[in-house]
Amino acid sequence: FKAQEHKARQQLNAFVLRHGYSWPSGKKRWTQAHYNWLESLTFEQPWLQIVLQEYIDAVKAASARVD
Repeated sequence: FKAQEHKARQQLNAFVLRHGYSWPSGKKRWTQAHYNWLESLTFEQPWLQIVLQEYIDAVKAASARVD
């Protein structure tokens, strides 16, 4: 399950970077603040918003299975 979590996180990070967003370097990822930031991102295309939420949900589900 750890591999699934890692893959889901990589996919989410790649998606966010591809669309010009980046979490400030030096700050910890996968904290509540990081999730809040991810969920605050907005896109002009509604389908991109849906894709982002799907990636976030996939990471949270994979993390829950690891815990």
